[in-house]
Amino acid sequence: MERKIPNKTTKAAVIFIAAYLVFFILWLQIKNYYAAALVYLSAPLAAITKGASFETLTQNGDAVKVKLILKKFKKECNLTISTSRYTYNAPLSLAIAAVFIPWISKKKQAILSAMTILLSVHIFYLYSLETLALTRVIYDKNLRDVGFLEMNIHVVIYHFTDYLLLRFEPFLMGFILYFRFVRKS
Repeated sequence: MERKIPNKTTKAAVIFIAAYLVFFILWLQIKNYYAAALVYLSAPLAAITKGASFETLTQNGDAVKVKLILKKFKKECNLTISTSRYTYNAPLSLAIAAVFIPWISKKKQAILSAMTILLSVHIFYLYSLETLALTRVIYDKNLRDVGFLEMNIHVVIYHFTDYLLLRFEPFLMGFILYFRFVRKS
């Protein structure tokens, strides 16, 4: 007896493969603009948090160079952020979101939720990277006493976003979309 693949499974697989190919090709074209825009949002937030000022942002191929200046100490923090370091999962995340769209009645709300998740994870990563970099400059140059707790909070938050949240992002998006939109319909 031959086992038949359910229609929903076939449809989901086709949507996923097609969406992944489209998003991957599209992502290669726009990722550097996306990264520059996100760094432009996150760098001033990190600067305000650590008493610094956001000076310049320069796009250099697959990297964004940020210059932050610690106002009180007049010290620079130059940071080069690789775009691929944190955006590599974006096409996969968007393809997973696309799989659920046919079974969601509130499509606009679901798409907005998916994009909010993607942006939030990436901005949180950038913010944690930038605040850690500023804290390290303060610590390395002995500009002020950086306590054990302060330094380790920045290190733990950065490593949490880098090693856990970024890798879990596609599944987080799928999980939230499924339990928030698909299961209800």
